[in-house]
Amino acid sequence: MKKLFLYLKQFWQEAGNLPYLLMMGSWLAFVMWAFHLPFGHMSRQQGLIFQATAYFITIVLAAWGQRFFYAQAIQQRYLFWRWITLALAMLLIRKGFVYHRVWIKTQVPFSLQYIAEQLTVYSFRVLTFALPVCLIWYFFDRKNEPRLYGFSTKNFSPLPYLLLLLSFAPFIYWASTTPGFLLQYPMYKSNFAAAYLKINAWIPMLSFEALYGIDFVFVEVFFRGFLIILIGRYLGPRAIILAASLYCLFHLGKPVAETASSFFGGMLLGIFSYYSRSIYGGIILHLGVAYMMELFAFWQEG
Repeated sequence: MKKLFLYLKQFWQEAGNLPYLLMMGSWLAFVMWAFHLPFGHMSRQQGLIFQATAYFITIVLAAWGQRFFYAQAIQQRYLFWRWITLALAMLLIRKGFVYHRVWIKTQVPFSLQYIAEQLTVYSFRVLTFALPVCLIWYFFDRKNEPRLYGFSTKNFSPLPYLLLLLSFAPFIYWASTTPGFLLQYPMYKSNFAAAYLKINAWIPMLSFEALYGIDFVFVEVFFRGFLIILIGRYLGPRAIILAASLYCLFHLGKPVAETASSFFGGMLLGIFSYYSRSIYGGIILHLGVAYMMELFAFWQEG
């Protein structure tokens, strides 16, 4: 745990700037208010345009803040804009591509549509982050990063992250008792697939939960690997604030408390990955929290 606190201290010494954090926090609060209150009934296309605009403005604010609040230029500006533009494209493709859902609705028997849609959606989500990041690393960055972004055990110890995860459990349990939480979770809903296929009900559920977990691994690869370790070359530790802000916007559409808390979670995980050069701790925390939310939600449902 001592090492994690040292990471926090080092971040504040190198990138702690209260006016900049307040500016970014105010912007994110406005976006959440605009999305969840007056514009809460947007169509999918309108929601995608809204989110794309929010992502873009957030990136521009981060680039401007690098100069205005920190009096530092973006290193290798061309490479920064190339990789951050690709990151924006990945986020929007993941959010906006829904044509596989249309095919499922017309081609798959009704009893299998739910599980087919979930498995297809999560497979597509994994692919959207995994394929571009792995290709960028393999063809452009292997000399700088011998291992895929964040897959280093050099400065990694699992114990602090397991203790942190244990400390989260009471708060997640409390959240699971609220109506808003139970509207969203568990992510796996009752369906007719097992009865239709005449198989044990655990098989489709465990298939979904496994893919759900794999998706979280590549969310970590993208937000705490690609956006922290690669973009950190050009922004330094300020990349942590940008990645956490984008991570917060990534959660738009989920309960407001979860969306807001994702910024703080993104900051913590970003700090840990930036200074340890490892995303394994983030994977432990992310998977642990995700599966606790599933477990407690199932428990509340009885």
